Amino acid sequence: MRVVESTFNMIEKFVRNISYKRNIYILYIDSDDDILMQNQHKYVSYDTNGKSDYTESIFFSALSTIPIYALSGEWRTREELLLVIASSLGLSPFVLNSGKIAIPVPQDIDGNIRSHIRDIAKLFDEEFHVDLILSHAPDEYMDVLNRRIDEARQFYVQEYGAWAQGFMDKLGDDISRDSFATFLRQRIKAHVFKGVETCYPVMPPMRTAAWRKQREAAQYNFPILEGCREDVRQFFYRDTFVYEQYAIAGVVEARPGNVVIDAGAFIGDTACYFSRKVGESGKVFAFEAVPESADFARRNMHINHCDNVEIVPLALSDRNSAFSIALNAHSNSGASLVSEVKKEDSLSLSLSLIDI
Repeated sequence: MRVVESTFNMIEKFVRNISYKRNIYILYIDSDDDILMQNQHKYVSYDTNGKSDYTESIFFSALSTIPIYALSGEWRTREELLLVIASSLGLSPFVLNSGKIAIPVPQDIDGNIRSHIRDIAKLFDEEFHVDLILSHAPDEYMDVLNRRIDEARQFYVQEYGAWAQGFMDKLGDDISRDSFATFLRQRIKAHVFKGVETCYPVMPPMRTAAWRKQREAAQYNFPILEGCREDVRQFFYRDTFVYEQYAIAGVVEARPGNVVIDAGAFIGDTACYFSRKVGESGKVFAFEAVPESADFARRNMHINHCDNVEIVPLALSDRNSAFSIALNAHSNSGASLVSEVKKEDSLSLSLSLIDI
């Protein structure tokens, strides 16, 4: 598959460049406490205005990403926060896991970079009373990237490459094919450089920083959403209603009178969004297999007068069956299928496909 091979070629070229006369530094927060999780709500709408200093601007901008990754726990949130900081300094970092990131640099690290990191370390001390450490990494840390590349090749080429190519061939237009290609590239890069299987949130290319600022400056009538924490709620508001992640304006978007299938409704945040888009003449079928989440979705539809939404307490599949669902420890929005089980299993939930 061309898009997969080109992605691996790019990644392997990057790794070769790192290996050639480069030093690897480790950047990490020297604390075993859950310092980011303790006050994650504080950073939901963290004000970065007025931060004229270069390092201050980078630091406080990074803090505003904390709620996005809060569901993933302390270590993943640290990794993402440090990635934002390093990337903002013009570096090409990758995750080492356990809250640490690696920074490859030509020869020795630039004096300006060292100075900026020292300034940011002072801000970490002031904000969290912890040390931000920059140190040399042993050579074996390059093995992390090579191992992840092998894992990704095994999955995306050997195991599922034929399936992915067949799926792309069946897509009916260039926008769909390009979107799927982008998804594959992002997933592969996420595994290699971040050590994770997901890469959300990633904004489409046309959504520039200027576009986001313009959207953020507008006024919005957000729905009432019960059943989730405040940081998660703000995350939904931003990506679904402000950034409109489920639409490409004028190309792919829900319009008045449309019928929309919301596959995985959680508490109904996207169902509210689509309800407003399709209007009274449209219809939204919101599927949610987790009973607790489906109950919250029904309540939120009632509170927000989304009378054109039908909550369907099932999941979607190409066959009628029963599966075990593993609930995420932090949020039911992260629930996933585990394995096929017997129908009498009390932990299983029925799946079916609806034809509309």
